[in-house]
Amino acid sequence: MARGIGSTVILQMIESGDITLVSSLVLAYENSRNPFPHRKKWVSDCLNLAGHTQPADEEIRMRAEEMEQQGLKAIDALHLACAEAAHADYFITCDDEVIRRYREERTKGINPVDFVMIATKGRD
Repeated sequence: MARGIGSTVILQMIESGDITLVSSLVLAYENSRNPFPHRKKWVSDCLNLAGHTQPADEEIRMRAEEMEQQGLKAIDALHLACAEAAHADYFITCDDEVIRRYREERTKGINPVDFVMIATKGRD
């Protein structure tokens, strides 16, 4: 999660309980390999806010392989398969290709700014 205005607002929404962050063991594994200690700690702190952590299982692996055969990078496919398995409404990413491919799916690909606009619509 990049530290921009969108992610700041999203983190505030998570901390206030307005939305639930879904993490995965795939995210935790990927972060464990992060060579930048400061960023690794920040991501770990964010992941600790998750209301649910999705484990990876055979069904997720098979779904990720299907997505990979459709052209997604392996790690992106694993992240998205975990989000689907967790029944997440949105998959927040800055990857335009993932957003384009999955904007109409049950778990919708969306960028952080658009997510904030949708999530805060009607609040004043």
